[in-house]
Amino acid sequence: MSNTGKRHPSPSEITAPEDESPLFKVFRTSPVAMTVHRLSDRQFAYVNSAFESLSGWKLEEVVGRTMAELNMVDVDVAEQMGSRLENEGVLRDVEGILTTRSDEGIPVSVSTELVDLQGVQHAITTYLNGTQRDRVRAAESRLKALWKSSLDALVVMDKFGNITDFNPAAEKIFGYSAKDVMGAALAEKLISPNDRERHRNGIKRFLATGDGPLIDNRIEVSALRSDGKEFPIELTVTAADEPGDPSFVVTVRDLTERRQSEEALRESESRYRTLVDSAPEGIFIHQGKQVVFANPALVQMLRAESAEEIIGKEPFTFVHPDYHDHVAATIETLSEVGDQTGVLERKFLRKDGSTADVEVAASKVLFEGRPAIQVYVRDVTERKQAQESLATQTEMLTTVTEALAEYVERGNWRTAMGRLLRTAVAETKSEYGFVGVVVGTTLRVLAHEGIVWDEVVNRDFYDQAMRSYEELGYLEFPSFNNLFGRAVTTGRV
Repeated sequence: MSNTGKRHPSPSEITAPEDESPLFKVFRTSPVAMTVHRLSDRQFAYVNSAFESLSGWKLEEVVGRTMAELNMVDVDVAEQMGSRLENEGVLRDVEGILTTRSDEGIPVSVSTELVDLQGVQHAITTYLNGTQRDRVRAAESRLKALWKSSLDALVVMDKFGNITDFNPAAEKIFGYSAKDVMGAALAEKLISPNDRERHRNGIKRFLATGDGPLIDNRIEVSALRSDGKEFPIELTVTAADEPGDPSFVVTVRDLTERRQSEEALRESESRYRTLVDSAPEGIFIHQGKQVVFANPALVQMLRAESAEEIIGKEPFTFVHPDYHDHVAATIETLSEVGDQTGVLERKFLRKDGSTADVEVAASKVLFEGRPAIQVYVRDVTERKQAQESLATQTEMLTTVTEALAEYVERGNWRTAMGRLLRTAVAETKSEYGFVGVVVGTTLRVLAHEGIVWDEVVNRDFYDQAMRSYEELGYLEFPSFNNLFGRAVTTGRV
């Protein structure tokens, strides 16, 4: 191969640049054996320490000499590879034998590519021994598997924004085959017209400054499918860390299902809020020690002016003190092991100080993305009062029934009347009571309860009344004044 006529950089210019670039530093410290040689005369310009270890030759021993001179490779093989490199510009995974300084032949996989260094064509070559080659191939295999199996679309584009690779997920999401988009401008092919300029400007800014809002950030834009329909995507552009012209890996996630789920969630939350706000039963939600939501029915039940009087307070604020321990135990159980409770009876305190009998049922929920406890409250005050009234009426009816049975079966009207009178006095919380009949102007008391006769007021009247009760079975009062005035004082027996 003839010389190009350009001045060759000296070994010192290649091996010890004043301002070592990041790329040169990577080359120098790479664990993979690497060399740089001029294409014109095949002479080494630089080798890294990994190549020194692999070949047994030192940097200062090889610079300015060729591999053929050092018997590293067969002369014909070296010329053949040099010719191929000139024609193709790059060679990948060429299997060969590298002869070391100690004449040991090592199987290697060689890859080489032409680059321009200070205006002169050079070849950068890597040498992988068997172990390294297997590792690289395994890594490539994993990368290919990831590329094919990724659920996200992966698109590679060059610095001009043209598509150079398109994985199966991208084919599925966008509706194109890889061959249909190769070489096409990504912005024109896949991005909605409204977002194209932003995409282009982001790439331009990165190429000019090495930074920009488009790189390594998640951005939501509208994309185009092959049928022209727009759909939402989340897009991340990452600059590939590799030598030569920059390229970019674009990761695309289809947001269609997520947007649909979000919309369905909003609709569900709206329906839930409508249902809760219109529910006839009280509902509140608390997180930790604070109420964070209360519906209108609970506000009315507690006789508050608005939900603001309840929200922010501890639930114990409107729980009767007798039930504080029960409520604390319920909260602890729900927090640790349970998902919901059965129906529990409690007493609540209203804002006006009155109490309400309630039934509650609690369950664990998520409120605004955080764990919470939702409590349903039913006011059963009127129901309990009705039940108590019914129980009283039932008891009185039982008493009447028993009294009538006593009279019918035994003809003992005094015992029957006594039962009725005792029940009536107790239920009405009266001081005293009697059952009597009026004959002319005379009152005859057939049964009495809660009456104390005052002997001091009229001893003669008292004695006469007692004889009458024993002989006749009733107390006779010729004048009402004797009963309510002089003869009787009242009190509980």
